[in-house]
Amino acid sequence: MLINCTNHPVGEWSAEQLTAANEWGEIKEIPFPQVSPYATSTDIDIIAEQLSNEILKFHPDAAVVQGEMTLCYALISKLKCKGIMVLAATSERKTITEKGTDESTIKTSLFQFAAFREY
Repeated sequence: MLINCTNHPVGEWSAEQLTAANEWGEIKEIPFPQVSPYATSTDIDIIAEQLSNEILKFHPDAAVVQGEMTLCYALISKLKCKGIMVLAATSERKTITEKGTDESTIKTSLFQFAAFREY
């Protein structure tokens, strides 16, 4: 089983990302929470502990973890200590720059999944 603990729901994943994720079997989603910019280190540790416990009850083979950096670090550390492989989805960013009718510059970034990379 693969846990997706990100703000990127599986329903929005590309076919390539789904194919790569299916190597671990079933995919279970546990949304990555919003983190207050005023959260203390203690707050972060409490949230990481709660998320870790929720993830571990599914006995996953791996977890994709991406979101607010300090919570990611705390959660990744806890999961790795329990022997869970923790992954990040890597992508290639392709930027398209166009001129608007009012001479403004419009940049559009497209992210194309490349691979999962272990933390």
